Amino acid sequence: MGLKIMPRLPTDGIPHPWDLTMRLLDEPLPISPLLQPAIQQHMDLAGGEWRITLYWVVKKKWKPKLKIPVKHKYAKLFEPRGELFFRTLELCISGHDSSHPDRQHYRNASDWYLQLMQEARNIDNQEIQANEVIGKKPFVQHLYQIIKALKNLENPATPSTSLHFYRLMEVALSLEKQEQFNDDYWKPFLSALSGSIQAVDGPNCHECYVDGNRIICQIGQGRGKRTLLVLP
Repeated sequence: MGLKIMPRLPTDGIPHPWDLTMRLLDEPLPISPLLQPAIQQHMDLAGGEWRITLYWVVKKKWKPKLKIPVKHKYAKLFEPRGELFFRTLELCISGHDSSHPDRQHYRNASDWYLQLMQEARNIDNQEIQANEVIGKKPFVQHLYQIIKALKNLENPATPSTSLHFYRLMEVALSLEKQEQFNDDYWKPFLSALSGSIQAVDGPNCHECYVDGNRIICQIGQGRGKRTLLVLP
């Protein structure tokens, strides 16, 4: 489901400045008219999935009775990523409340979360525009290396690739030995990251790419393909 038919994220009742942060994250990214139409459409579909994930964040953090405006079975596909986004939010709150010097780069926790999530979204969209077919297996292996590094108390990010996530991990790793932080924030974040990776590695997540005027999905570890959408 693309952004054009997916209702905007409801932010009424969310405390300030988090309401503004969530509205900004819900804004569609500008799509260059120079991109071929199928890639533009692929980015729009990814934007719809992004919005569903934000619905999960709002539901988990502020509005437990919020209904996600897609079929329940479809919405559940994005819950693992929604849990990861939510636990990242909680990590930003705890990290900004700490005395670590990296917190000083952000006005508040919501500013940190906004910049980190925009950074992640831009990386995702750059990959869509690059339209390189690498296969799901190498990507999943890369994700497992990230969680392995974190469990070994190593920062898998670098300032040049993902500055805001790098800073968050630096803060989190410095706080990891504190029992309350470990139990309330770090372990739930690692669990959410693991769950999100398992979802990506599962049968319901496919690598998609553009071939001419078609959006193609790889099915079954590269053994088959399915045309998701054909543009006129």
